[in-house]
Amino acid sequence: MLGDKRPETGNGGVGPDPITLGARIQRIRMRMNLSVRDVAEKAGVNKNTILRLEKGLTPSYTTLNRVCEALGIHIAQLTRQDAHDETTIAVHSRGNEGRSQLAADETALLTSLECRLPDGRINSALLELYDRTEPVNHPGEEFIFCLRGTALLTVGGQTYTLGEGDAATFWSTEIHRYAPAEETPEESLPVLLLTVWLDTRDER
Repeated sequence: MLGDKRPETGNGGVGPDPITLGARIQRIRMRMNLSVRDVAEKAGVNKNTILRLEKGLTPSYTTLNRVCEALGIHIAQLTRQDAHDETTIAVHSRGNEGRSQLAADETALLTSLECRLPDGRINSALLELYDRTEPVNHPGEEFIFCLRGTALLTVGGQTYTLGEGDAATFWSTEIHRYAPAEETPEESLPVLLLTVWLDTRDER
């Protein structure tokens, strides 16, 4: 049970709003010549879920992960700036300014941070853990830094414990998932992770 610390699932985030997010997903799907049904089947979700997502409904963390897997992209690629918006630096305050709330559900809240390298080559985000996430994988290498609490990182079937200040890097093509440590009291949630993902594909 998450109690009052349950993440909100409404459309109250900043950055790319849910309508923009849905439009980007739709453009990627159409660029790949995939139908809504194709993506739904690959993602293992209902066709109406894809339709609602593309129309601007804030997705759950699990759903957004599945859709991105079906499209062969990383979640953070949905938040990269257009070329005409490029600036030298992106500063992120401790509040929500400059951040993009991408997804929220019972397990996690994902907030993207802007990066400078073009074409989504490097992507970063804050991951607030309330429960164990669904397993995911995607091309590239990932760096995880535990900012608060104790997290469990499972990669390739093996689980590692990360306390505050601990970090790990791993090939993100391996199936991986995140979770708060089992002994984490409810009042200490969420566990906070910084994730940085490097897209190693030659073509994006």
